[in-house]
Amino acid sequence: MNDWLIRHQQGLRFLLVGGSSSLLYALISAAVLRWTGWPAFGTGLFVFCLFVPVTFRAHSRVTFRAGRLRRGAFLRYAALQLGCFAAVSILTTTLVTGVYLIDTGVYLVTVGASAVLTYVVGRIAVFRPPA
Repeated sequence: MNDWLIRHQQGLRFLLVGGSSSLLYALISAAVLRWTGWPAFGTGLFVFCLFVPVTFRAHSRVTFRAGRLRRGAFLRYAALQLGCFAAVSILTTTLVTGVYLIDTGVYLVTVGASAVLTYVVGRIAVFRPPA
C-alpha cells in the first residue's frame, strides 16, 4: 500500500464517515422539511440530534477504530457536535450576503473548520482509549 495512503488512512476514513453522514443528514432534513413544513432550523436541529449517536458509533468503529473508550466519550462528542452545529448556524446566518457564491463559500469554510475541529478534538479527547 502507498506510504501516503497508510499515513492518512484515519483522515480518509473520517472524510468517508463524515461526508456520508453529512450527505444523509442533508437528504433526510430536506425530506422532513418538504413533508412536514416544519421550520428549517428546528428541523435541522432535530435531525442533527438523531444523527449524533449514529455518527458517534460510526466514527468510533470505522474512523478511529476505538475499542474501549473513556468514560463520558459520547457526552464529549455530543457537546462538540452541538457546539459546532451552533457555531456554523450562527456564523452562516449572521454572514449571509444574498450573493450565492459568497454565501456558499462562507458555509463551506465554516463547515470545513467545524470538521477539522471535530477530527482533532475527536482524536485527542473523545476517541482515545482509557489510560
